[in-house]
Amino acid sequence: MARRGYPPEFRCRVKTSLKLSALPMGQTIGNFDFMFQPSVERSQIETLATCAWIREKASLLIQGPPGIGKTHLAIALGVRAIENGFSVAFLRLEGLMAAMKRDANLSPQRLCRRKYMNVALLVIDEVGFEPMDRQEVGLFFRMVSYRYGRGSILITTNKGIRDWPKFLAGDEVLATAILDRLLQHSYVLNIKGRSYRLRVRCVRPVAGYLVRLLARFLEIVRPAKIHQHSFSTGRDQADRGPDPKVTVFDWWTWHLDRIGLAGL
Repeated sequence: MARRGYPPEFRCRVKTSLKLSALPMGQTIGNFDFMFQPSVERSQIETLATCAWIREKASLLIQGPPGIGKTHLAIALGVRAIENGFSVAFLRLEGLMAAMKRDANLSPQRLCRRKYMNVALLVIDEVGFEPMDRQEVGLFFRMVSYRYGRGSILITTNKGIRDWPKFLAGDEVLATAILDRLLQHSYVLNIKGRSYRLRVRCVRPVAGYLVRLLARFLEIVRPAKIHQHSFSTGRDQADRGPDPKVTVFDWWTWHLDRIGLAGL
């Protein structure tokens, strides 16, 4: 998203370019959790965010297991590229393959006008999750070959370099040719860490369990009744809480209902 304080013309250009790029919204360098993923150096990402590598028409590979923030970083760098005046297109590999198959019989003159061929930065997400057949590998090679020296490619993948021939239809010759063009002038981020998705799944149940455990502990060590003024606000009964003659555990249960954690 365009940063505040910039001229209206700049914000309008960025807004239009973001829409045309198909970049998902809301993922920026500012909201990436570097503390949770210490293998990612903030200084390195900020250096990439200057877009010098796009000016050099270099490639960037972000590799690592699922859920560690590869797509987040790819989108964030795509946003920075747009803010720096570069044209960007974001495609998941499945969508890119569908487009390339539709254009398989186009002449080179028409093909070069396709967006995935002529933007300054092409972001390809989720490479390696599904194997390619020989036709797809050939089309992928054609795209990489055309963009080589003409524009940058950013790829997120869950596969290491050694595993590329396996999902490229087992064709080691084409795999070598593709990697040769991608890696000759490239930057590689190898992220090792925990999954954000697993963290989100675990935090809420654990938090709910700990809060309820605390409430039960308070119920055991302090079984006295809570007086009405402890939580009365002068509003209707629903806002004041449960009946004034309640235990600590009852009060905590009422409070959990209000903040949406009762079902944990």
